Amino acid sequence: MQRVIVDTGPIVAVLNRRDHAHGKAMAFFDDFTGVAFTTWAVVTESWHLLPVHRRDRLLTWLKLGGVRIAHVAEDDLERVHELVRRYRDRPMALADATLIWLAERERFTDIVTLDSGFDSYRTASGARFTNHLA
Repeated sequence: MQRVIVDTGPIVAVLNRRDHAHGKAMAFFDDFTGVAFTTWAVVTESWHLLPVHRRDRLLTWLKLGGVRIAHVAEDDLERVHELVRRYRDRPMALADATLIWLAERERFTDIVTLDSGFDSYRTASGARFTNHLA
């Protein structure tokens, strides 16, 4: 079964028909039959980027299993912080750091993102991300 990590951009695009990437994100999710993962940092970022009148859709989508949400525990914050420091020249968003942490924890690098930063981000082992929206 295919597993992917989902970033903020595609979540916002799926839930907001007026987003420039709505069609692209919908096409991916319409065809995707695997399991999608994200983090609470991404959910929070998505909430704030969605128009207020679309936020209810985010909660509904989550309740229906749109993505599985990984919890970043206190013990994991050191690694997240290391990533933020490593990529400070970008600068890296907290949500992005949690997605790299998730990729390392789950040992897969398939991602759905509109963020070009993932072209240069690497896991601790040096693995590159495969972006399914590229």
